[in-house]
Amino acid sequence: MKKILIFIFVLTMGASFSLNAQTISDALRFSRFEPFGTARNMGLGGTLYITGGDMSGIALNPAGVATFRKSRISFSIGNSTVQTESSFAGNSGSAVKSITGLHNIGLVSVNKPVGSDWKTINFSVNFIPLANFNQPFTYGGKTPGSISDRWLEQSLGRSPDQFNPFEEGLGANAGVLVLLDSTNWTYTTDYQDYNHGKKLYKKENIITRGALNRLNISFGGNYREKLQIGLGLNVNFLQYNAFKDYEEDALNDYGINYFKSLRLKDTLTTNGSGLSLNLGAIYRPVHPVFLSLAIETPTFWTLNDSYSRSLYYTYEESNGGTQFGEAKSPLGSFEYALKTPLRFNLGGAYIFGKRAIMLAGIEWTHYGNARFDLLKNSSDPGDLEYQKTLNTDLIDAYSSSFKYNLGTELGWRFLRLRGGLNFFQRPYANDRGFDSSWSWGIGVNSDYFFIDFSMLSYHRRLGYVPYLTKNKEVFPTQVVKLSTSQVNYCLTAGFRF
Repeated sequence: MKKILIFIFVLTMGASFSLNAQTISDALRFSRFEPFGTARNMGLGGTLYITGGDMSGIALNPAGVATFRKSRISFSIGNSTVQTESSFAGNSGSAVKSITGLHNIGLVSVNKPVGSDWKTINFSVNFIPLANFNQPFTYGGKTPGSISDRWLEQSLGRSPDQFNPFEEGLGANAGVLVLLDSTNWTYTTDYQDYNHGKKLYKKENIITRGALNRLNISFGGNYREKLQIGLGLNVNFLQYNAFKDYEEDALNDYGINYFKSLRLKDTLTTNGSGLSLNLGAIYRPVHPVFLSLAIETPTFWTLNDSYSRSLYYTYEESNGGTQFGEAKSPLGSFEYALKTPLRFNLGGAYIFGKRAIMLAGIEWTHYGNARFDLLKNSSDPGDLEYQKTLNTDLIDAYSSSFKYNLGTELGWRFLRLRGGLNFFQRPYANDRGFDSSWSWGIGVNSDYFFIDFSMLSYHRRLGYVPYLTKNKEVFPTQVVKLSTSQVNYCLTAGFRF
C-alpha cells in the first residue's frame, strides 16, 4: 500500500489529511482530551481530578474514587456547538454545527471495612467522552495553482502502472494527467501547459464527525483519611469520519484555457479501540489541603482506516467542444497500530471552611512521543519506510505541552456556584503559544440528590492545507486560516445511596 505524507506547519498546525495515508495529524487528534464530563467538573475547569468525589475526575485520577462516602449513580447530557471561521485568499467563510449527546454516566460502589485503617475500598464504572471530532468548515477564493500540480509532481518518471490509485492514478484516469513521453515517462496537465501562474477559484466544504470515548473501571482505597490511592483501567473507543468536497473552477474566465473545472470528493472513516492504565494518589497533609498526582500510561490503539475518492474533470478541446472525465478509486482499507503518549497530572486544592474551595492543576504531555506501527498486518517495505517517515516527523513536528487548570466553588446551604479557567499550550514545535477556555456552573446539592448545570467556552486557532507539493516555488502551497470556537452546555443529575 502506497502512502502520501501530508503535513505542513502554518500558523499552528497542518490539518490536511489524505485518504490513503495515516498522518501525524491523526496522532495529535487521537491524543488530545477536551473538557467534557460532568457539569460540576466542567464548571470547575476540569480540576476535580485533584480532590476526587466526581465521576469525571476518576477518569483522570482513579484515587478520586476513594473519596466517596456514599455510593452514587449519575448521568450527564450535553450540547456542543462548534463555529469555524475561515480566511482564504482575502475571503472569509463560516460554518456551524451543533450536537447533543451523552457526556457521562457512572456508578460508584462504596465499601467500608470494619476495624481497618482503610476507611473505604471503592469501585467505579464510568463512561465519559474525551474528545469531540464534530467540526464543519468551508472556504473559497482565487489563488494560483491546482491540485493537479501535486499529481504532476508525483507522476514524473513513473509509468501508469506505478501510479497511486488514490492520487495521480485517479488524475490520469479522469484525463487530468496527459502523457507526453513514454520513454522518460513525462506528463503534463491543462493547467500547467496553458495556465501556469493564473488564478483558479478554489472552494471546499469539509465535515468531520465522531468522538473518542472512554470506559473507565477504577479501584481505590482511603487510608486513614490522609492518603487515597487508585488504579484505573481504560478501554477507549473512537470513530472519526471526514467528508471533503473540493472544487477548482475557471468561473468563465476567458484567460483560462482548456481547464474548466475539477471536483474531488473524499470519504474517510477511522474506527478503533485502545487500552491504557491510570495510577493516582491524593494526599491530605492537613484537613483543608489536597495534593494530587496522576499518571496515565500510553494508550495502545488498534485502528482501521476505510477510504474512497471520486474525481470529476471538465475541460475544453481545441475545437471548442466540452469533455468530461470521471474516475473513482477502489475502496481502501488499512489496519495499523498507534501509541499515544504518556500523561502526567499534578494539582493542589484548599478548602476555606465549608463555603469555598480553590483548585489549581497542571497537565504535561509530549505529543512528539506518539508512534505509528504500520506493520501490524503488512509486510510491504513501502509501509516500513512510511512508518519511519511518520515517526520522524512526529518528533520534529510536536513538542511537550502543558495545560493549566484553575477552578473555584462557593457554597451556601444547598446552592453551589462555580467558575473555571484553562490554558492549553499548543503542542507544535514551531508554536509554543496558548489557547484558553473559561467556564461557569451552578448546582444544588443535598444528602441524597444533586443536580448541576455548566457552560464552557473555548477558542482554538488552526491552519489547513488542502494539498501539498514538494516544489513550493513552482507549485504554490494553499493555506487556509481557521479560528474555531466551541461552546459546551452540560446538565448532570445524580443520586447517593
